[in-house]
Amino acid sequence: MESCSIYIKLILEFAVSFSQAVELQTLYMELLTMSGDYNKFLGQLHKNMEELKVLMLYHVALCLVEDLLYLLSYTKLWEKLAI
Repeated sequence: MESCSIYIKLILEFAVSFSQAVELQTLYMELLTMSGDYNKFLGQLHKNMEELKVLMLYHVALCLVEDLLYLLSYTKLWEKLAI
């Protein structure tokens, strides 16, 4: 009878170890999935930041051109008034 209880204990320990291993594997797979999602998020964030940088540079350049055109027209106006 005692040998049966030893086998039962071994089987229970194996079952617990197996269920823990399955749980660890599940958690590991979830972690891999989350890290993949995080990497996708970082990639998209980087792309958006690059697009924003280009748009901001374009806007700054456009403002500079507008200011230069305004200054040129203002200078031409003063030249006409000075004549």
